Amino acid sequence: LQLMNPEHNAVYTVPASGGKAVQISPAGVPENPRWSPDGKRIYFRGFKDGPNISSVPAGGGEVTVVSLRSDRGVYESAPGGGNDISPDGEKLVFSGAVRVTKDNITSYEVDIYTMPIEGGEPIKITKSPGQDRFPCWSPDGKSIAFIRYSEPAKDNTYIMNICIVSAEGGEVRQIASESDKVFWSCIDWSPDGKSIAYFSNDKTIKVIPLEGGKPRVIVNVDKLSNHAELAWSPDGKKFAYTCKGKIWIIAPDGGDPVEVKTGMSAETAKIGWSPDGKKIAFAHWTGGNHELWLMENFLPKK
Repeated sequence: LQLMNPEHNAVYTVPASGGKAVQISPAGVPENPRWSPDGKRIYFRGFKDGPNISSVPAGGGEVTVVSLRSDRGVYESAPGGGNDISPDGEKLVFSGAVRVTKDNITSYEVDIYTMPIEGGEPIKITKSPGQDRFPCWSPDGKSIAFIRYSEPAKDNTYIMNICIVSAEGGEVRQIASESDKVFWSCIDWSPDGKSIAYFSNDKTIKVIPLEGGKPRVIVNVDKLSNHAELAWSPDGKKFAYTCKGKIWIIAPDGGDPVEVKTGMSAETAKIGWSPDGKKIAFAHWTGGNHELWLMENFLPKK
């Protein structure tokens, strides 16, 4: 999938081996692509008539805006909106922002919401004292993990924590602490449901056990960004992440990362695996233009 901006804000397809790009959607600005569990549609954060969650058939076709009906004016926050799809394909989870004005001072409430995949009234499942972002579903669809920050520390910095809540809402459980050095960026639940991966402030990617405990380092990274992403492969045997505009693959138990060669020199981010593990979707930036690509056959030959 390729998005070209500002002249051609649309979704494009291109053969994995290269070739002429073909427009597969009307004008729009897709970001944060997420596959449906059956691999038939790709959901993304759109901007037509304001921020929204939209979808397009994976093979191209008409873009559908997911109707978000809310009297409070909820919209997907950025960064860290999420728009992740539940394993059963029935619900979306996203970080929703609501503008609040009190005593002529405007602020934002940012909490985690779920809603039916076909659209409808969003259901707020957290009530954060600060902000809740970067949500992702557990493999069994019963829980949602996210990053929360509350009050700033004495030096006016914010402490990020990884938290878990039931998909139906309720008590929030914190599994990380200040010593775990959670960075304000994407997290992902391991396919076996036993751990969560995150970027750390000490320039590493770590995995922390679901029940808490000391995290282990997967890989060192050269640069941190809240637009960087990481993602387990569906079978849990590979781990992808972005760093300094490139996509890397590494085994979850460590080793040497291998760059995914895209044939492009511009920066890459916003990655996501296809359900069959054969493709990676990613956003691509060049010369101020935003591009969203879909590629396969990206792993090195053995």
